[in-house]
Formats: sequence, structure tokens, C-alpha cells
Amino acid sequence: MFRSGSIEKFEGKKAAAVTGNSSQSAARPGRAARLKRPNNENIGLVSLSMPVLAASRYRQIEEIKFIAELYVAGSLAKVMESDFTEQKHWTSYLRTRAGHKPYDSEDSRVSTFTLSDTNGRLATFLTEKGYDNVALLAHDPIFHIQVVHSFGSVGSMFNISSDQVEKARLLSHATGTMTEQKEVFILAYVYNILGEPEVALYPDPWHLHVTGLLSLQAYHDQEGQLDDAAPAVHIQNSVPKRTLTNIGTQDGRFKYENLNPREIRILDLSPGQDNEPLNGVIRHAPISHVGTFRAISYVWGAYPSEINPYYLFTPQGTVLLNFSLHSALKALRSGSTISVWADCICINQKNPREKALQISMLGEIFQAAEQVTAWLGHAYNGSQDAMRVLSQIRPGSHKYSPGADTAGGTGVSKHVLGKVPDLGDVTWKHINSLLRRPWFARVWITQELVLPRKVVLLCGESELDWDQFFEALTICEGESNRVSRHSTNDIQLLPDAGPAYALGLARNRQKKEGKRFSLLKWFEIFEHAEASMEVDKLFAFLGLAYDSKGEEFMPDYESTLEEVVRRYAKGFIMQGQVMELLYRAGGSKSYEFCSWIPHWTEGQFPKTISTWDSHGGPFRAGTPSAPLVSTTGERIPQCLVVDGYAVDVIHSTHPIKWGSGSSLFFFDAMVNFKSLLSFVNEYPTGESIDDLLLQLPIGNAARPHLESDVDKERSYRSFATQENSGWPPNLRELILSVDNDQDPSRYLHMPRRNQVVIARYWQTAIAFSRRLGNAVFCFTKDRFVGLVPETAVAGDQICLFHGGNVPFVLRKKGPAYTLVGECYIQGIMNGEALQRSGLETHSFILV
Repeated sequence: MFRSGSIEKFEGKKAAAVTGNSSQSAARPGRAARLKRPNNENIGLVSLSMPVLAASRYRQIEEIKFIAELYVAGSLAKVMESDFTEQKHWTSYLRTRAGHKPYDSEDSRVSTFTLSDTNGRLATFLTEKGYDNVALLAHDPIFHIQVVHSFGSVGSMFNISSDQVEKARLLSHATGTMTEQKEVFILAYVYNILGEPEVALYPDPWHLHVTGLLSLQAYHDQEGQLDDAAPAVHIQNSVPKRTLTNIGTQDGRFKYENLNPREIRILDLSPGQDNEPLNGVIRHAPISHVGTFRAISYVWGAYPSEINPYYLFTPQGTVLLNFSLHSALKALRSGSTISVWADCICINQKNPREKALQISMLGEIFQAAEQVTAWLGHAYNGSQDAMRVLSQIRPGSHKYSPGADTAGGTGVSKHVLGKVPDLGDVTWKHINSLLRRPWFARVWITQELVLPRKVVLLCGESELDWDQFFEALTICEGESNRVSRHSTNDIQLLPDAGPAYALGLARNRQKKEGKRFSLLKWFEIFEHAEASMEVDKLFAFLGLAYDSKGEEFMPDYESTLEEVVRRYAKGFIMQGQVMELLYRAGGSKSYEFCSWIPHWTEGQFPKTISTWDSHGGPFRAGTPSAPLVSTTGERIPQCLVVDGYAVDVIHSTHPIKWGSGSSLFFFDAMVNFKSLLSFVNEYPTGESIDDLLLQLPIGNAARPHLESDVDKERSYRSFATQENSGWPPNLRELILSVDNDQDPSRYLHMPRRNQVVIARYWQTAIAFSRRLGNAVFCFTKDRFVGLVPETAVAGDQICLFHGGNVPFVLRKKGPAYTLVGECYIQGIMNGEALQRSGLETHSFILV
């Protein structure tokens, strides 16, 4: 439906053009992973080894690879019928996600599928479709089938491991041999995987490479690209579709009848054994009198497809399901009929209007459910062990104390800690693997977990109440935090716990504390959450936020993303939140179609310096009066008109060597600042050069601000409290002691406490720069200095808006302006510019 729950879009990015599919060897157990663990330069701090976006990308890669393999498995079953069995012929480590036992071999040279064609069905099929070299095949040949995929058409780039390319070369008849072939390599290519996917088989792809129809380039492993003229066997166009019972519609499919206002559909799921088809009855019911039912929370994965179809049989016709929901229903059904709500079945996915109306009722549906069953998938990668251990960890009479670091280390009783795995126990790996499952990072999961009375996690055959799960996770994370804090080896026991922690804290806030977040705050907290449709990141929190009831926020799948975003912006403006938009907008922080609307729906939520904790408190650059704004356009605003003052103009900009966050880069950056500030003789507001050098890089921060990428998930953990103490008395001495000709390695010989101070100062500078959109140094025409977004150029105006806490950089564009972003100008951040005589109010038209 609205949350096909699969993969964040990679289109348009380099790695995405290669499909975002890391090589088979990259994620195969026993091989080096593609996601490199960043070096932890945060001296004395607890941090995670994997940023949110990197962890998210890993989940996406694994999930999309599994979907591709699932499609090919279905295709082979169509061709070979009973001669193909997944348990025997699926030789990829991802087969465990389909509920099969792990494949024994960890050899990266093993292809996705390995099968012997005993009855010749695959060979016959290839012959019928024009494969010329079938005559060279030995009796009962072995086929090695490697699955690759792409998001685009057949000519799009895909990834394939170097081991598999070498295997294709060795098994190719292009080497000149005409001897009988006992083994054959086939490339199974799933393209347009997120649209209407197709599966094409390419026997002997090395021959295609030799003849110029398949290009291969070294890029990590190999990039491949097929010529449109390359001969292919398209399975779904060659094999008749499975016959459906001829009831319901003419083709046997379930026909959705229109729902009355405030009605939902409920599936009465019939009992059955594991190997029996799913059967049930779909009925309509008013939400106010729906009766007892369970709701299913799950990850869609692939859209339902005839390539590898799964069915629910009802008297009204057959419903095509995807693998994930089919597995969930099989796991959920019992010895008697149960009533179930599942979005894929109970919402007509082909009716955008119905989808929008049902989304507006989701909060009521999940609150009305007796229980929500969260299907995490089949048991694999030690999930049974993880669920068992977590079910045994209970705080008893001693509650876990977030942030505590007592002699025991975590604030948990010794009785409880006795059940927490030892440091070297493999269970930590199993728990982290469980937390890495896609369910924890899907955007629609948020309200499916936060709103219900009771949520039960179901993984394979293991069940665990969410509240008990989260309590146990908190205890484990406390121990993980203690180990990390006291270890010199930068150990992270649960590096992928961030999304689960975000969910748990949000549920606790709403269910136990009775507090709710604003819609913008939901966007920020769950910036890491994934959606296949970008617009879903706007709709998924409507049932949770306290300020999302206006007409502008109604779900809408018929309008474009731009139209929906502009309507949302209007809704926020009508609520008086215009400055919250402007603080986080401009340049790369905005959508391409509008400079004054922040990019809410992809990647990191835009940050702002308006909340920066500076000496003297938050910035107060603009007038304290309410913002004076208006919009052009009625329902869909095009321009924003904001009143304020033009106070200066950028004279020049200069890059700073911010570096990667390593403290050794501190010296390069400070040399940059010293060199630039050497051109300042007398500062307009009286600060000395040393004052500027100390205050400017960190926005005059009153304390350390630690916001590096590797620390991102820490904000979701109640136990990892950020240190709020101010700077030490010797900060000025330490920072100003840097000389232009000083050897940076001298830093390593400083006392450790001094290294910590410099590290935190520099991380604060990095955090401030990133909030501005990667800051550059600037001189203004009125002889001020400051930090502005990297996209700022000479001639851009520095303006103050009524009601704004910080200055903004604007760029003239005809009669209007584009917003470049907020900025920091030393000496005007606390209203000093408002004291100037002759200031005139202007109405700035932002586009």
C-alpha cells in the first residue's frame, strides 16, 4: 500500500546507479563487509561504530538482494516444477530469510542457485527459447545461476562479484572448447525490481562479454551492463500463470467493493497447517463496532507479483500476496479462526482515494486492535537465541537507571546482570543481527508500535512482548554502554540498536508519559526511517503528531510530491511555524523546487544553529516580534513573503579545512582561521583577534556539542546522556597555543585531559559547520567576519527576519530571492545590528 516497506530510493546516485547491490562476497558470512567501520576519534566518549544512514543502507542492500533471489526462485519453480526445491537448490546465505536452514558453505564462489537438471526441464526450456549451445550440454548438467538486479531497465548497471565473473569465464564455451559441458553458468537478471519486475536468464554471460554485449568494469567488485541486443530468456513471458479458482472476478481475483464511510475490512483467517494454503473470508465492519481483531505489523519487502506468487483464497476470489505477509499469516494462524487486519489485504492498493482515507484512520485501527503482532521474519542468524535471552532478562525489583555509571557500571542489580550475556558471548552478535532486521527501521512501523495497547514480536516461532523486549534491550544496552566506556578497544556490542531504541522511547513517551511530539519533531527523530515512496515519510506520522489535523496534512497519493510538500509547508505556516521552516532550509537543505522549504523526506533531517547553546543563551539576532509573512498561491503556496532588514553583504568567502573530525585536523583548521583573521585590524564590535579565533569556529558555544555521524544513534538512547558541562578554564590557553609552524604530532604528547578538551572543541566546530550546511569563512562589506553555508557567494545579502533568532543569507533572483541558509556573523547574533540607525523594513519574496 502506502508502505511497500522496502527500499529507500538510490536512483540518481553513483552507488545507486550500480543498484546499491554490494557484491555477493561483501555481505556473505566470513567475508569482509562493504560497510567500513569508521575510526572513532571521540576521545573519552561513547559512540556507535555505524552511522544511521550506513546501517540503513546495509539493511536496504540485504533486503533488495533477498527480493531478487525470491523472484528467481519463483521463476525456476515455474520452469522446473517439482524438479526444483528451494531447500535443496537455493545456495545463498539469504535463503534463511525464507525460512530455510542456513546453507553450509560460506564459499563466495558458490552461486545463488546450484542445481542439477536431472530430467532436462531447464535444458528443454532453454532450447525452446533459442539457446544454441544446449546440444553441448552433458546429460544431467549442473547449472550455476547467479542473481543480479537493477532498479531500471534491462540496460541499467548492476553489481556482480569478481568471484562470480571468474566463474562465468571458466565455465564459458567462449574459451574455444567445444567439449561436452558438464557445468553451465547462467546470469539471472532481475530488472526494474521496484516497479514491475522481470526476470531474464542469460546463459554463458562471458560469451556475451567477449562479443561486446555485456560490459564489465572493476568497481569494488564488478559493474555489469547488458546491451539491449543481448539474447535473453524472459521467464514470466514464457511460462503460463498459475490457474486460480474461477470465482469472484472473471480471472478468479478478489474484487474490492467500496467501503462505506468509517468502514474497514477484516480478514477472518481460517485454521490450517504449515503446508496448507491460506484461506479466509474478507468482510466489512464499521471501525466503531469492529469487534476483536489482531493487526499485523510487517515489512512489505517486494510488491505482490506473479513472478513468485503467494495467495490467499477466499469465497469472493483470490488475493495475491507478497512473501512477507504470506509468511506472517502462516505463522499467525492457529487451530481456530482469528480475525486479522493487514494493510495489503484490507486496503485496496489500486485505489489512491481509499488508501488516503484509510491512512487517516490508521491510528484508530491500531488502537482498536486487541493486539498488534509484529512479524520480524523467519528465524535466522541466531534470532531464536536472541529472543530466548531477551525474554529472560527482567529488572525485577531494581529498575535500570538511564545514564547511571555506578560501581556496578550500569545501575542494574547484580541479579539482573547475571542474565546479561558475557562480553565474549555470541549472543551479542545474535541480538544485534535481530535489531538489524528491516522491521525496526521502516517508517510506517512507528505508529504501528507506538499506538497499540499491546504489541507482540513474532520471529519464527519465538514470541516476546514488546515492552518486555525493550526493557531487556535497555538493560543490555546499559551493559554495552558500560563496556564501551571503560574499554580502550572501542567495543560496540549492539551497534544497530538505534532504530529500536527510537521506537521504544517514542512508545514510552506516548503510552507511559502521555506526551506527544509535533509533526516536525517526528520527522527529525525518525529521519533514519525508510520508505519506498518518499511521500510516505510525510504521511506516516499523522496519527501520532498533536498538530497534524489540518486539511493541508491530509494523505494524498494523487498529487505530486512537490504539491504535497508545498501544502504541508502552508499548514506549518498557518500554525505559526514559519521560522522553523526557514531555520532548516536553504541550499542543500531544501528541495530543488523551493529554497524555503526544508527537505523533510530523504536523508538527514536538516539541522539549525537557532537552537545552539551559546554563551549568553540562544541567539537573538532578529526582532522579538512575531514574524510577518504571507504566501502567494491559494491551496499550494509558491512564494513566501517575509518582512525584515538587509543588514550587510558578503564580500568574499573562503573554505576551511574542517577535515574528518580527527583532532589532528584541528591544527589545519586553526591555521586557516589564524591566516584569515590576520587581515582584521580593528573589529566593529570590539572583539580581539584572540576572541574571534576562540569563538568563531564553534559559534561561541557555551559547552561541547557532539553531533558527529558516528554518534548519531546515541541521541536515541536514554542511557547515553550527553555531557552538558561547560568548557574548562584552560580552554583559551589550549586553543590559542597552536602555532602556524607547529608539528601536529605534538598533540599526541599532550596530557590526555588536554587531548580530550581539544577533541571536544574540534567536534563542536564540526557540528556547528554541519548545522550551517558545511560552513565557509566570510568577510562582509561592513568588515564583519562569520560562517556561512558553503553555497554562499560574494554579493549575497545578510538579512534579519522579524521573529528570527539568526541571520539569513539571501540571493537576488529577479524581483525575488532564494534562501541560501542561516548564518553566523560574529557581533550581530544578539541583536546588535538592530541598534543601527536607518534600518528599513523590506518584504523579501522567497522562491
